[in-house]
Amino acid sequence: MYLSAAVGVVALDRRFGCLGAPEGSLEAQEGEELINLVNTLFSSLYVTEMRTQLWRLFQTPSYRRLKMNHEKLLK
Repeated sequence: MYLSAAVGVVALDRRFGCLGAPEGSLEAQEGEELINLVNTLFSSLYVTEMRTQLWRLFQTPSYRRLKMNHEKLLK
């Protein structure tokens, strides 16, 4: 968990807010959602780039998931 928080501050310039927040609080829930978003983004990126790159021909489910999560992360 500490590593995820450190990566969030360094790479995303954003605090997850789940380390010091009480469990179940709004800040902790938002942090967990952000962590899940980044995990899904990384797994979609792996599938999109490391497997057969059919997304170059048409939008595959992994590409759509990657695009959707990237847009959410930028909000």
